[in-house]
Amino acid sequence: MANLRADNLSGSGGRNAIDGSVAFTSDNGYLSVTLDTIGTSDFTIEWWFKAQDRTEPGTANRRMFRLGANNATGGMSINYDAVNNDIQWNYDATGLFNASTIKIYDNSWYHIAAVREGTGSNETKLYINGVLSDTGTLATDFTQTALQIGWDSTLGDDFGFYGNISNLRVTKRALYTAAFTPPTEKLRGVVDTILLCCQDSNDVTVDAVGNTITSHGNPKATKITPSVGVDAGVTFDGSIKINTQGVMYFPTGATEQRGRGRGVFSGGFGYQPSATFDNKIQYLQIQSQGNTIDFGDLTVGRSSIGNASSSTRGINGGGYTESPATARFNVIDYITFQTTGNATDFGDLPTAKQTGPGACGSNTRGIITWGGSTGSKVNTIDYITIATTGNATDFGDSTIASSNGAKCSSPTRGIKGAGWISAPINLIEYLTIATTGNATDFGDLLTTQYGGRSSSSATRCVWGGGGTPTATNAITFVEIATTGNSVDFGDLIEVRIANSSVGNSIRGIFAGGYNPSPSVVWKNTMDFVNIASTGNASDFGDASTSSRNMGGFSDSHGGLS
Repeated sequence: MANLRADNLSGSGGRNAIDGSVAFTSDNGYLSVTLDTIGTSDFTIEWWFKAQDRTEPGTANRRMFRLGANNATGGMSINYDAVNNDIQWNYDATGLFNASTIKIYDNSWYHIAAVREGTGSNETKLYINGVLSDTGTLATDFTQTALQIGWDSTLGDDFGFYGNISNLRVTKRALYTAAFTPPTEKLRGVVDTILLCCQDSNDVTVDAVGNTITSHGNPKATKITPSVGVDAGVTFDGSIKINTQGVMYFPTGATEQRGRGRGVFSGGFGYQPSATFDNKIQYLQIQSQGNTIDFGDLTVGRSSIGNASSSTRGINGGGYTESPATARFNVIDYITFQTTGNATDFGDLPTAKQTGPGACGSNTRGIITWGGSTGSKVNTIDYITIATTGNATDFGDSTIASSNGAKCSSPTRGIKGAGWISAPINLIEYLTIATTGNATDFGDLLTTQYGGRSSSSATRCVWGGGGTPTATNAITFVEIATTGNSVDFGDLIEVRIANSSVGNSIRGIFAGGYNPSPSVVWKNTMDFVNIASTGNASDFGDASTSSRNMGGFSDSHGGLS
């Protein structure tokens, strides 16, 4: 009879997961350490950080890393500018990168890597979340050895960093020479590592390579960490169940279901200050709160894209533009969730059309379009096999030809609600994902509407926003396994039409959209609900653009539960 050893179990992310950070909570709280000299060697300086939102007068340059006194010859500093939302990298008295091209926002985790490579060429690169942000040349001999983390004691209180720093490593090697996937495990001391700290959840002074770190003020060791990593330890499937006081049934399920929670918005239509059909892809971590982060670009900028996703891939199908002339697309492209970068060609739709966004499908099959418009409303439904590439295949027909509906799913059923024919409709219909055939009537929404969006758990589908035709903030829901009419859930923070949505089976997030009355106002608002409950939405953060009809999908929606 085998024994289950408690000392051999691993938590979220496995035994090598990131499990600690340092919280900096006052203007003059910081860590100090004396480093070996970097000199003229290659180097990599990297860490994870999450800045805390603050509002007060004075400079916004939150100093995270300061080698040598301010502007000292042979020193450098790396700052977060909380007003301009960027990274500043300075050396001596010079700004190497005064403002990173990739934006940074409060309350979200980022991985940053400052790299110098190639003795002689001294090429310098700044990576944010593994994406190359800025390049330059830096031949400086870094002779300074006094490092401060979280503040610069030679400057005023306003230069203190508020937030968390995790897994800070300084290595006299160029570890990253091209775009990369940020580390998902606790960093280790590779060859030529001269500092590795801020990774112990109990002690801020621990350094894995033996340096003496001194704590000033009140930095705190915490278990607040980036939402990354894959569970590499023992895994169980399902819910834990206790049958008696002596018997416990552990959960079951695939390891790849753990550590997910990335939501992605793609494309969209912005109208302020001018009409723009965007190719931007942006993402967020659903289980946290904060603003979206740049992911990359679509192969074609467009709006009203049909979406599907598995736990690893997100798919964009179709879409349209109307400036300088109306055009509809049959393009399908895809992204891989755990990396960042531009979308890749997948195949084509049978016809060029705009459709309703929303991740619908299972982990293997995506319902990429469900109705839509080719110039005229259509009732066609198309699907793809997500793990492959190729053209979409006919699934069947919707019960009615309409556009601007919103779809979501359980692992077995796809649901579509609302839409537009020549006016808003209140139709809800469903299909069985693993088969092919026509959709079936499910029931009715509380009101006729179009342009709202939905998110789901494995059991419940929630709609938020839309036009009746007047913009609304209403949220309604249905239980997916049944049929019937939707039920009142609560209200979004703002009324809006053509918003977008992502979810992770627990939370549904609604983003962007516009309110046409009394004058058109485009939104970058994001709010969220807990799908299993009812009630009004809460603020999540802001999308990086004010846009409507963005595509939306995630690696953990209701169809993947």
